[in-house]
Amino acid sequence: MIVSQPSILDRAVVVGLPSQLSYVMQLQRRWSQELGFIPRAGLRRALSEKRVLVVRENRWPAGYVLWTRGRRGILHIAQAAVEVELLRSKLGSELLGAMRLAARDGGYSIVRLLCREELEANGFWGDAGFVRTGVLSYATSRGRRLNEWTLQLEDCRCVASVRA
Repeated sequence: MIVSQPSILDRAVVVGLPSQLSYVMQLQRRWSQELGFIPRAGLRRALSEKRVLVVRENRWPAGYVLWTRGRRGILHIAQAAVEVELLRSKLGSELLGAMRLAARDGGYSIVRLLCREELEANGFWGDAGFVRTGVLSYATSRGRRLNEWTLQLEDCRCVASVRA
């Protein structure tokens, strides 16, 4: 009988580079029914402004989070996605932990995002410490209701690190 040794995963969260534009676009397309669309130029700008974190597993990109700079200490998550086959593997939590550190380092005290009401991702945001602070409906959301999730950064513990 052959018994395999459990593999040791090499995971890291890094600042996204402009060279990762095609990966971010590819994952955005894969999750197109769940994510809002950000044009290529917007993704390129976010990467060049260091507003994207990429989680890697065994040196391969496995997900990302992209945010916009808000006013009054509020950071807005515009997109967050992890490879389908890696859902429920804690990658999203590690990515979010690193994003919390980046938000704190950037002087933000609140993280906010919108998530369509019918998506399973709402469970993730609640489990991650976010509180549902509203239900909204915009013309651009095709009549779908959006949950607004908010996280007070001073209330959370940040345990991840970001590598340059």
